[in-house]
Amino acid sequence: MKIFFEASVASAFFSELPADVLLSILRDDDLQVDSEEKVFEAIKRWVRPTGTVDEHRIIHAPEMLREVRWSQTKHRFRRRLIEGDDIIVSSAECMQCVGLADHWIGFSILRTQESCPFNTNNRPASLATSVFVFGKSALEDRCLIYQYDLEENSCEELTTVEGLEGATFVSFGESIVVIGGKASGQNWTSGRVDEYRTRERRWRRLPDLQTARADHAVVVVTVGVDAEDALVFVCGGFYRSKNDESDVPLRSCEAFDLRHNRYQSRPTWEAV
Repeated sequence: MKIFFEASVASAFFSELPADVLLSILRDDDLQVDSEEKVFEAIKRWVRPTGTVDEHRIIHAPEMLREVRWSQTKHRFRRRLIEGDDIIVSSAECMQCVGLADHWIGFSILRTQESCPFNTNNRPASLATSVFVFGKSALEDRCLIYQYDLEENSCEELTTVEGLEGATFVSFGESIVVIGGKASGQNWTSGRVDEYRTRERRWRRLPDLQTARADHAVVVVTVGVDAEDALVFVCGGFYRSKNDESDVPLRSCEAFDLRHNRYQSRPTWEAV
């Protein structure tokens, strides 16, 4: 059923599923769905088998709602549920569940570390429907990350990035990593490395570079079947300390081991 989940939702068989069986299906990380919005619609279909909220089934809804991967839903979808969806407004616990999820996602963008109130395990990825764009605002001196939705032809601001001149951005799996550069208002190079997890919409600080640098080259090399079985090579660029008056060219190269969360020195370049 996990393979034909969406097709089965419209059937009479689906509405007759026991609560514990449906909950087990929703918990399955291999459940194949186009979007988590459709997971919510499936829960709603089960709670409203005749078109109105079933008072005996709504008591199971909060536990089911916690299995929706809310960080993979759109903000306006969550707001629409909170503002007027019948199964959400009919239950204080359902309202709290969606409200806490929306709150957590919003504050995770600000890089706070609250306990997540819903299941964040990944499901099988469907075709890409979004493009992530990094850039500086034309109206404000802020570096931003936008998500452009290809299906709805809309753009949403996700989070800000420290204004790092000469930083490098690289993607692997479902993460984007911001490496090095120069912080706004500073002339010296930074060794800071941050990972942005697109599914969770959450930042994670990674170990700093062995050598702070800007305008460097970065490439991800996969060494296994898993996304975490990869090395991020950081090579060349320029270094500048607080006391330097000019940039110093670098020939050093280092590799970050994603699985073991550590750096490995590599041979220097023969030429800059």
